[in-house]
Amino acid sequence: MNRKLIPGELYKHFKGDVVEIICVARNSETLEDEVSYYHIEDNE
Repeated sequence: MNRKLIPGELYKHFKGDVVEIICVARNSETLEDEVSYYHIEDNE
């Protein structure tokens, strides 16, 4: 990841929606970071 994601913070999704970060976890098989998030606002 390029930046540190903090649970509870709001971020702009690459598709333009505003999302709240729920948690960040590391996949034990691929060692990639995975993010759970909740859509706050749809950009339509």
